[in-house]
Amino acid sequence: MKKIYNFVKKPFAIAVVACASLLSIGAGIPDREVIFGPSLARGGGILHHYSTFTYYHTREVHQHIVSLTGQNPIGMPNHLTGHTCGINAGICIIGAYNKIFPELMPRFNAVRYFMGNPRWAGGNTPEFRSYATELFNAMGGNPMGTTTSQWFGGMNQMVNRAGRSFTTQSMMQGGQLNLNALKDQIQQNRYAAIFMNGLFNTADLVPQSQYSRDRISITIRGGNHIMPVYGFKTITYRDAQGQIIRVKNLLYVVPGIGPPRALLYLNNYISIYNTHITMIR
Repeated sequence: MKKIYNFVKKPFAIAVVACASLLSIGAGIPDREVIFGPSLARGGGILHHYSTFTYYHTREVHQHIVSLTGQNPIGMPNHLTGHTCGINAGICIIGAYNKIFPELMPRFNAVRYFMGNPRWAGGNTPEFRSYATELFNAMGGNPMGTTTSQWFGGMNQMVNRAGRSFTTQSMMQGGQLNLNALKDQIQQNRYAAIFMNGLFNTADLVPQSQYSRDRISITIRGGNHIMPVYGFKTITYRDAQGQIIRVKNLLYVVPGIGPPRALLYLNNYISIYNTHITMIR
């Protein structure tokens, strides 16, 4: 019997995860699983908004920065479905691959062209809403959210229906995110789904050269949440002798809450349950 975990009810309390790792498709359903939801597009009440704060990383006079950024060149649509975060994340990933395999969403063309340049289509059409409902049902049809097994199973069902295969690969090692492995996969033009249990954030990074510093604003939230990942940004601070004194790692995500696209700051204000690279062939 699945257990639906209580969501965080006070700042900085992290929910206990009984199932430490996700199961691959076809491997069965864990006895107890975390459920991810509710609908962020509708402003559901279970996810709790903690606080927003800003802090600064100062650049010393002789300090310099090396920034490594990798993004999937196809990019990612920022679709909100009106359902829970799992459906939002899933349809963003399927929509991104739909640019390569249009049969994935046959009644909805995710790409439009403006003056010859591709643009992601908006999702406010009957065809899009119909597909979102089908994905919602494939992921268990629970308005409170979806479990990890249901998310993988629903993605597999919808992709297989289009004659394509859906596979995943965990980016976790020893209970921690293997960031180097994730970066390598993103640079191979793949997308990830990151599952957060108890605590997550959205961030905005703004270089302020006139003050010799970088500003990062973070909004911290509690609850269980899924985000699709389509890129990363690593900023390495070095001193005049070239020694590393600080490293910032961020992921480009479609958060499903707040701005249409944001950065996920990999710091103490995030509790990662699991992260999987997704592949559609």
